[in-house]
Amino acid sequence: MPKGQPQRLPSIDESSDPMVREMLNEVGRKDEEAKLTPKERKLLTSMRKKEAERKAKSAQKTASQAKNRQHLLLPVNLKADLEGIAKWHKTTVSQVVTFLLYEAVKAYKSGQINFTDYKTQSYNPRYDFELIHPNDEERQAHRSDQKKKKGWG
Repeated sequence: MPKGQPQRLPSIDESSDPMVREMLNEVGRKDEEAKLTPKERKLLTSMRKKEAERKAKSAQKTASQAKNRQHLLLPVNLKADLEGIAKWHKTTVSQVVTFLLYEAVKAYKSGQINFTDYKTQSYNPRYDFELIHPNDEERQAHRSDQKKKKGWG
């Protein structure tokens, strides 16, 4: 570089560093807000406050429901049936599933449902058995594939 000329600094590439991108966005946001009238700024502040309250309320609800949540892998056709039932009765899938599970547990406890004929040895070391419903074609196909891989079927 010739003497007397200022050293050139590389341009800031905002895409390479998320922190730089965030800082530049914040500066741009503040510049835009400075152009607003006091009334518009007050309205914007009010909207941001409402949004923050909504997010906090949503996070609180999610946290309070954490102990009640159960994630399930359902066969596609069963999920579609449950969604159809919920839609027909104009309620949520969660409420339909909860109702049906209460009825199924009651039937199980009274001896109307018996798992014995449907239990098979599990390939998973965490469980002794698998319980696959006869209508669960997805899991039956998966089980058949597992048997072929293990040389059992």
